[in-house]
Amino acid sequence: MIALGNVALLTGCGVVGGASPTKTPTLTATPTLSPTHTPTSTPSNTPTPEPTATPTPAPPPQITLSSSTLAQGGTILVAVEPRAGAPSATLSFRGIDRQMVADEDDEFWLPIGAPAGADLGPADLTITVFEPDGSVRATLTAVVTVAQTLFPVEYLEVPVGGPNGLRPPGDVQYEENIRASVYAGFTPAKYWSGPFIVPVAGAVTTEFGTARSFNGGPVSGNHSGEDYGAEIGTPVYAAASGVIAFAGELTVRGNSVIIDHGAGVFTAYHHLSRIDVAQGQFVGQGESIGAVGMTGLATGPHLHWELVVGGVNVNPVAWTVPGGAP
Repeated sequence: MIALGNVALLTGCGVVGGASPTKTPTLTATPTLSPTHTPTSTPSNTPTPEPTATPTPAPPPQITLSSSTLAQGGTILVAVEPRAGAPSATLSFRGIDRQMVADEDDEFWLPIGAPAGADLGPADLTITVFEPDGSVRATLTAVVTVAQTLFPVEYLEVPVGGPNGLRPPGDVQYEENIRASVYAGFTPAKYWSGPFIVPVAGAVTTEFGTARSFNGGPVSGNHSGEDYGAEIGTPVYAAASGVIAFAGELTVRGNSVIIDHGAGVFTAYHHLSRIDVAQGQFVGQGESIGAVGMTGLATGPHLHWELVVGGVNVNPVAWTVPGGAP
C-alpha cells in the first residue's frame, strides 16, 4: 500500500511499476528575508523669520477750535491733536507768534484772545508742528472771525500831574515796557483749575472795555480791566493759582502784583495800598496778595483787575463763570 504522500508525489509521472521508488528528499523551506528598513532622516527645523511689522503712520494733526467766532475782549481755546511724538508747536494769530502747551493727552493747546479794540472780521490762524529734529511736520490753518462787542463810554475828570494825575508819555511808555517784558514770558504748564474767583469784595465801578474820555478829550482806548470800589486796606486775593511774575510799583497802575498762571495767562492787581507777596513766590487760589489802595492814576480807592492772555488784555469776569476758563 502506497502511502498517500507518495501517491501525491508520483502523480503526473509515466512510470507505473518497476524498481522501488526513489526517495524524494524533503524540501527545506527557504526563509523569506524581511526587507531591511532604511531609517528616514528627520529634517532639521529651520526657524521661520518673524515678519517685520510695518509701522502704522500717525494720523495727520487736526485743529480744533472751541469757537470759530472770537468776540472783542473774549477768548477761545485752540487745540491740535494728535501730537504723536511731536515735541513742539507754535501758533500765529493777528501778528503774534506764541508757543503752544504740549499736553500729556497727546495734544497741543493754547487760549487766544482779542483785545477790546480788535479789528473786526476774519483773521487767519496758523499752527506749525515740529519734528524732534526741528524740521516742520505740518502747517495747519484756520479762520477765526472777530466779532464786535458793544462797550459803554465813560467821561472822566482827572488832575494833570500829582500823585494821582495823568502821567507824561515817557512815564506811560516806561510802564508799558515793563508790562510787555512780563507778559512775554511763557510757562508751558497750567497752574489754574476751573473758574477764576473775583479777587476782592466790592462793587464794580468800571467794566472791562469801557471807552474813556479824559478831561473832555476824545473818546479813545478801552478800559483794560475790571474795577472794584472798596475801602483802602480791603484784602485782595489771587484769582487762581500761579507764580508771582511781578511785584512792585508802576507809574500809572501804582503798586501792582502780576501772577503767571501758565500757558501765557496772567492776572494783574493794580493801585494796591500794600503788597504781601514777592516775585517768584507760588500762591494758591484765594491766597491774600495785598490790599486795595489808590496808588498811581486813580480817582478813588479801588482794585483794577486785569486778565492778559498771550499779551492781550481780555475780559477777566468771563473767566469767573463755569466753563469760562479753559
